[in-house]
Amino acid sequence: MNKLSLKSFKGAKYNPRRITAQELGALDKSIREFGDLSGVVLNRTTDTIISGHQRITTFKGKKTKIVTEPAKDNYGTVAIGHIVVASDDGVIHVPLRVVEWDLRKEKLANIAANNHGGEFDNQKLGKLLADLNTDQFDIESTGFSIHEVNNLVRKADEDPGDKYVRTLASPIYKIRGNKPSFKQMHDTTKADAVRDKIKAAGFDAETRRFLLEAAGRLVEFNFSNIAEFYAHADKKTQVLMEELALVIVDADRAIELGYLTLTKEIAGLVKGAKVEIAKEKVKKQEASAISKSKKAAIKTDKLKAKKKVKK
Repeated sequence: MNKLSLKSFKGAKYNPRRITAQELGALDKSIREFGDLSGVVLNRTTDTIISGHQRITTFKGKKTKIVTEPAKDNYGTVAIGHIVVASDDGVIHVPLRVVEWDLRKEKLANIAANNHGGEFDNQKLGKLLADLNTDQFDIESTGFSIHEVNNLVRKADEDPGDKYVRTLASPIYKIRGNKPSFKQMHDTTKADAVRDKIKAAGFDAETRRFLLEAAGRLVEFNFSNIAEFYAHADKKTQVLMEELALVIVDADRAIELGYLTLTKEIAGLVKGAKVEIAKEKVKKQEASAISKSKKAAIKTDKLKAKKKVKK
């Protein structure tokens, strides 16, 4: 066989699979984060399959042999090889990659691998994303946007068997382009027009000042450019931008500051959950007190019985 070169590879014009620029970017980010997740990928740390579950399932009842050799790269790979699968139809070789990752990275990679084929169990996926949400990670490396993640988490919260409200995912801000100018981040056209009217109206000083400050509500913000500016900014500027809710880096903190509002339904669930927890705690305390009382009574009866025997 002649030496192969990617330059000679031709894309199939009839390929029915399409991909948007955003999805292609997410795929590229996934590869740069986890390496290639096609074929079968096994995490040696936990002996868990990361990708290739369905392939492995088709191997049942067939003769298999695993062939690997040590390998090392920047993505946690420790071995590469293939699984030899023999059946009446012939022999196939399925690519195998072995990695050493912690459980958090294993779960993230599993989501990324599944996002490029097959269908998700959205209930399980939402709960998995919510569980992972306690750690800061680049959501887009899984192939999902922050909007998609929050929707999945919310839908998972609708499970009647799990009424505890989960934390919303918070985005990770990274430099993706040039630092935007101030004009690119906001438009004051409407606010300025109203301010001109206020200045010309002849209000008293206090009213004038109040209305001029209120006109700031008409400033239109470009949050995409603001996020880019935030990624370029120094820590002091970032902290102030967070306090002004120009970016959200901690959903719980944003709720605490009043920038995100819980719906009455969710608030009710939280309150109800707290009440149920309190009731359960009281029940346990009562049960514990009764148990201690019974043990004390039994101990007293035994002592009385021993005294009678001695007499």
